[in-house]
Amino acid sequence: MKKLYFSALSIITSAYCWAQGPIITAIVDGDCTGGSPKFVEIYAEGAVDFTKYSLEKQSNSNTEWSNAQDLSALGTVTDAFVYIVKEDDLSIFNTEFPSATTHIISNSSAVDNNGDDRVRLIETATSTVIDQYGETDKDGTDTPWEYTDSYAKRDNGTKANAGTFNADNWTFGTPKALDGQGTCQEGTAFETIMSGIGDYNPTLSIASKQISQFRLFPNPTNQNTVSINSTKTGLITVSLFDVLGKNVLNETLQNNTVNLSGLKNGLYLIKISQNGTSVTKKLIKN
Repeated sequence: MKKLYFSALSIITSAYCWAQGPIITAIVDGDCTGGSPKFVEIYAEGAVDFTKYSLEKQSNSNTEWSNAQDLSALGTVTDAFVYIVKEDDLSIFNTEFPSATTHIISNSSAVDNNGDDRVRLIETATSTVIDQYGETDKDGTDTPWEYTDSYAKRDNGTKANAGTFNADNWTFGTPKALDGQGTCQEGTAFETIMSGIGDYNPTLSIASKQISQFRLFPNPTNQNTVSINSTKTGLITVSLFDVLGKNVLNETLQNNTVNLSGLKNGLYLIKISQNGTSVTKKLIKN
């Protein structure tokens, strides 16, 4: 019995360790001055030694991978997100994406992307592809994965694509979704338009494409209202729960606005429903 137990434990442990490692979870082509900010988000599942990895890009219709960015400066990162940013001056990036506060490499030509470029994460010593965004040797213009002045986010529970890009694992903002937006243009912050960053979960199997149906903004909010936009039509109903799980609000929206005036500041879960589709998001009232 002990031998059987040990064997089963070994298999589980091996499978768990195999699943860990770095994975590309978001890519952004901003619309502030000079098309900023441009960056790639990578999640370190488990303890990841980034001295072993590099990021490369393939531009436009080119078939050569170039502009390798050594990721050694990140050191070892455990169960956290890292950000590779084109800009040397991070002021716009920090304003548009306030959640990204640690593990940043700036001034990287590897993410000087135009919305049709591909990026891949490789093991530096062997050039083994660990993960990739975009189809190899293909200009992304007019493809489902184009992100010109836009973004893409990996769906929860999906795994790295070692050389073969799978668009079904991603949720895409439409091209030019960030046009005219951002606090840099007196619009909504890019992070809010994306419904957050740093929220990929490797084990949570949520239908992310349903989540992208709804945009909740501003979030966090220091106002007494929050708005919900939907890519579909039909009445939207919401339910709010506090951190203890108590249902504190139920409402059918008439103008896509939720009245928070009777609620204390803090963290809530908001369940949004429309035409049989329901998703739950975090909401912070400051």
